[in-house]
Amino acid sequence: MSVSTILQLLVATDLLFCSCDAHNALADVQVLHQLTTKLLNTKLLVKHSFTVPWVKEHNTFLQQKKENLTFQLLIQEKALSTGMAEKAASSGLSVHHLELAFQRNGTDGLLNILKEKFSGKPRVTSNTRILSQICTFFESRKEE
Repeated sequence: MSVSTILQLLVATDLLFCSCDAHNALADVQVLHQLTTKLLNTKLLVKHSFTVPWVKEHNTFLQQKKENLTFQLLIQEKALSTGMAEKAASSGLSVHHLELAFQRNGTDGLLNILKEKFSGKPRVTSNTRILSQICTFFESRKEE
């Protein structure tokens, strides 16, 4: 018998005061159902659970963040922290978007896209020190 089988038998014996068949899938399911019914508070479980739409939305968010995380040069040059790069990527921005904004409208274009309001909060940041570092990075690249 495996350790998990032995543990399951012990749990069933100790908490349900019953014995169960160690190699019977139906009995395993029935014991699990009895345990969850006896030990879990459904309201508490629901309170701490995620809905399927939330999980889908969060997975989309993580995928978008992963695809847009192209800010390595800005991070290396200390123009952007990893956290700010992740925040920018999570908002749907990539370095390409920032480059286009800078090409079209200079520092004003960068500031507009980074400070753009969503639900009353800036898309990436409104911190003047961080914005200045980002603008300085793009201005220095323009000169190269």
